[in-house]
Amino acid sequence: MNRELSYVTHEYTFEFARPALIDNYPTFVLRSVLGNELKRMHCAMRGELCERCPFNRNCAYSFIFESSIAKDTQSLPGRDRSSHPFRIWTEAVPGSITRKLIFYVQLYGRAIEYIPHVAYAFREAGIKGLFKARVQAKLSSILDDGQELLKENRIIIAKANVRRLVWDTSPEVQELRKASITCITPLRFKSEGRYRMDFDGQAFLQACRRRVFTMLEMFGEKDDGTAIGFSHAETDPYAGLSISRALRWVDFQHYSGRQDATMMLGGTMGTFNLEGSAPSASWNALDFCTIIGAGKNTSFGYGTIRVEYGPVPGGKANG
Repeated sequence: MNRELSYVTHEYTFEFARPALIDNYPTFVLRSVLGNELKRMHCAMRGELCERCPFNRNCAYSFIFESSIAKDTQSLPGRDRSSHPFRIWTEAVPGSITRKLIFYVQLYGRAIEYIPHVAYAFREAGIKGLFKARVQAKLSSILDDGQELLKENRIIIAKANVRRLVWDTSPEVQELRKASITCITPLRFKSEGRYRMDFDGQAFLQACRRRVFTMLEMFGEKDDGTAIGFSHAETDPYAGLSISRALRWVDFQHYSGRQDATMMLGGTMGTFNLEGSAPSASWNALDFCTIIGAGKNTSFGYGTIRVEYGPVPGGKANG
């Protein structure tokens, strides 16, 4: 089983030629232009499906955007596409006018090899213009932990700081915690078969576990076969977990090229609090998700969360 995930986080800056209206959720636009430019740059057989293309194993577009997988994976059984090995997020909001757009790009596992491809794709997209008005934008900076990677038309790969998340495979125990979770960008996952904001603590923590399990299996580095450690307790391990919410639902319009349809992509914003006992692996998964994003549609800019822990009487409970 995989238990270590390599990643990079880069801060991109676009400087617009004139004030630009952000007329849609900005990461929808950024994701779309990234895919379009990667495909334009790399696709050698435009009339063929990616999964049938003989070049797909080495193609930046195929790996990053199509993410084809076998249907027998543990985390996504029966599915032929995985989560994407990247995510984009920004705190810029629709309706604002700006001369500068700062956003963040995270790449996981083998996707790290494609740092220059992603950077040049955004550069070309900026030259063509962004948002409905097609305002031209110069890619002026790519920072990695404060270090500039962009020098004129070159990417200084040596300055990229590859970090690693290591999953703790110790046996699960029950842990008492008090956590305040803030949704920096909309949080979206299914609870009882539908997207909703009246979810309970168990549903949220299990969504975090699914996200971590999938990312470790799809893009993590192999170890000696040690299992991730998502065990099942004989009694309800979330029975002592309470939740309080100050949330609102937001919807943004998104056009899906794959489905050739416009749809509303919604999620929760605000803050909610968890307090009580839950499996240690669930709390660990929550900590992971503060870095890799929580829930679904993280490549669209959703699921960026911040977690603050408070004191809980009793510390750790025995499982």
